[in-house]
Amino acid sequence: MELQSRRRRFYRHLWTFVLLGMLLDRLPKKAVERLLELLRYVPFGLGLGMRYCLVKRLCRQCGDDVLVFPGAFLSFLENCEIGHHVSIHENCNIGCKGGLIIGSNVMISQGASILTTEHNYLQLAEFMRDAPQILKSTAIGDDVWVGAHAVITAGVRVGSGSVVAAGSVVVRDVEPFSIVGGVPARVIGSRK
Repeated sequence: MELQSRRRRFYRHLWTFVLLGMLLDRLPKKAVERLLELLRYVPFGLGLGMRYCLVKRLCRQCGDDVLVFPGAFLSFLENCEIGHHVSIHENCNIGCKGGLIIGSNVMISQGASILTTEHNYLQLAEFMRDAPQILKSTAIGDDVWVGAHAVITAGVRVGSGSVVAAGSVVVRDVEPFSIVGGVPARVIGSRK
């Protein structure tokens, strides 16, 4: 019931988001990124609406009803595609430098991290921190639940309908409708 009410509220205020989006289109990208930083902790209601408009302006593609809760840290959004009805909860860390696709109806719980880069730790010529980053595209299918404090590492594909248990570290692709958990994450069940 709450979900339907939230979606109704979103579409009732859609004209406001459209107008705000038109204003944001006139600002340089750096200014919009700075605004997203400044509004990171603005509480619910106004904060959710403002962050949605800013994320929509910065993303390569962004659907309707995308909730970015206070404290979520999002970077390199120009390399990100987000579907409809996605919720990114408090204190998530999502870096999109290597490319990220998030499907529709996805829930990303508190403190989760999604990575698209890693360090080249196998080379010995320079310190690991000075080695060039390796960019790896990451994808999350439709209807996925990423549990609290889970980590999805760079280059992983999480299949549609899957559940990533809280505290898991996903280092391999996840088949659709799988339930994975643990460190490293392994299949612990199926939703079929």
